[in-house]
Amino acid sequence: MLSTKEISSFNQEVPHSENESALETFGGINALERCLDTDFKNGLSSKVIKSRQDSHGRNEFEAPESDTWFQMFLESFEDTTVIVLIVAAIVSLIVGIYDDPKKGWIEGVAILAAVIVVAVVTATNNYNKELQFRKLNAVKDDVEIAVMRDGVSASIDVKELVVGDIVVLNAGDKVPADGVMVSGSDVTVNESSLTGEPDDVKKEGPSNPHADHFLLSGTSLASGYAHMVVVAVGAQSRWGKTKAKLAAETVETPLQEKLNVLAGQIGNGGMFAAGATFVAMLTLWFLYPETRAPDVTLVEYVIKAFIMAVTIIVVAVPEGLPLAVTLSLAYSTQKMMLDNNLIRVLAACETMGNATNICSDKTGTLTQNRMTVVASWVAGAFNPIGAPTAADLPPPLVKFIAEGVSVNSTANLLSSPDGSVTVLGNKTEGALLMMISDSLGADYVVLRALFDSARGDQLLTFSSLRKRMTVLLLNGPSGKSGISYTKGAAEVVVGLSTKYVTLNGKVETLTDKIKASILEAISNMAKGSLRTIALAHKEVKKSSSAELQADYLESELVLDAVYGIKDPLRPDVHDAVKACQKAGIFVRMVTGDNIDTAKAIAKECGILTENGVAMEGPVFRKLTPK
Repeated sequence: MLSTKEISSFNQEVPHSENESALETFGGINALERCLDTDFKNGLSSKVIKSRQDSHGRNEFEAPESDTWFQMFLESFEDTTVIVLIVAAIVSLIVGIYDDPKKGWIEGVAILAAVIVVAVVTATNNYNKELQFRKLNAVKDDVEIAVMRDGVSASIDVKELVVGDIVVLNAGDKVPADGVMVSGSDVTVNESSLTGEPDDVKKEGPSNPHADHFLLSGTSLASGYAHMVVVAVGAQSRWGKTKAKLAAETVETPLQEKLNVLAGQIGNGGMFAAGATFVAMLTLWFLYPETRAPDVTLVEYVIKAFIMAVTIIVVAVPEGLPLAVTLSLAYSTQKMMLDNNLIRVLAACETMGNATNICSDKTGTLTQNRMTVVASWVAGAFNPIGAPTAADLPPPLVKFIAEGVSVNSTANLLSSPDGSVTVLGNKTEGALLMMISDSLGADYVVLRALFDSARGDQLLTFSSLRKRMTVLLLNGPSGKSGISYTKGAAEVVVGLSTKYVTLNGKVETLTDKIKASILEAISNMAKGSLRTIALAHKEVKKSSSAELQADYLESELVLDAVYGIKDPLRPDVHDAVKACQKAGIFVRMVTGDNIDTAKAIAKECGILTENGVAMEGPVFRKLTPK
């Protein structure tokens, strides 16, 4: 088992080629299976997790030490407006006591009291907010990730990840620790959080020794799927080292910035007015002697002029303004906390108050992200309720659907002791996996084992641009023939299909009439707020490099089925949208669904009104800013 120091030798902040060379000294990627005492296929045994945590650390970061209440109290006196008030109060106190020893101190003490109240309220609010934020961070960091443990897929807390774990990553997932890719397909990673570079970086497994194999914590998969072996966690990871170097900076809110400018303007204006008054009074003394009081000396008159000037400065500074702003922000923060909205940055209270538009995702935000197959078009027939069973379909079609769903997905189903099933991964894929299990009696785990990347099988992952994904299964090591399965947006896959499987199991031409009936069924499902997914396959006769590309594999397809998947709305969505609209906020929904599905759900939410506009991406991207 490699030590932390040995692992760090090939996990440095240097070009990946240098880390690759360092890794080769231990035998390369395949040798990591032995060096880390793990199994690339079955993962770690749950019995070794504790010892791995003791030897290589836990996958969590030490929280920075928080300021005490007294430190926050002292920091509140650094505000420009408060500093001006303190100076004004001290001058007022000195001059007031000199001018009127009995009552002259009242003005200065009153200003100082207001400053103390501002400091106490600010410190208390910030301290409570910091405590709440730490509690929220503890909950926020409780992310579930997919790993292989004891030979099965499992969902664990990201903090329980250890060196040697085999992590399953899909497009959109955040990489939870530093690792080396041991298998996968079509993987590109967004590393902008670490490098600042906007371009996605291609990653490959051990089959290409010259490729970049390293997956770094804090980055995210832009496309593809991957299995990676963890080599560094927590503070030893790249993100952990970067995070340790970061220094938190206090950023003033927009209102505080404006108040500082105002305080400077008031101070400058008050000083100018006070100076002008002082000079004017002295000018009157010397130019107009007849206006002098007979019992007032020059020294007394100068003191009187100075007191007048200080009075102007004190009156000019609005001592109640900082207190009013602090109290209003504290009140706003507390009110939002009652609605389960924790505001750590006070600027959010100001900026959110000015929000006029909200763009919301659909899946998981407006909907519950609990997908279920509720309608289908299979073998030339539309089923408005549910999906046909294996007894209703010819065996070849059952095989195509079951295999296509199993191998052309990366989600997993986890069964609980109480009999409930949890989807680990994409919820749409989970709905299809549950459908083939319940309706077709298929075991996706057994069928998914048909995919063998070592044989040359490929997975072309889903992207929002293509709106489909395809898997290629070769029949044998020679790769002379095989079958590809395509799954994606119904209207896209149907458009790529030229044939379909009939009820008797034969493959026939997809005529314009039949295609029109399918599109009508898709439209009906979409209008019922259903997400429509189509499945298709293609027999691959040859395996030249040109014929293993997406353009070939995803053309002249044989349509197997179209399924309508329901994702119910969250119960409070309609009222929330209505409240936003009543407040003058324009709510928009953004989704990758079929436009009919999007319109139906938007109407159900109350977002799409009678004269509202629904627009597809290509049309939107052609619009100009004006």
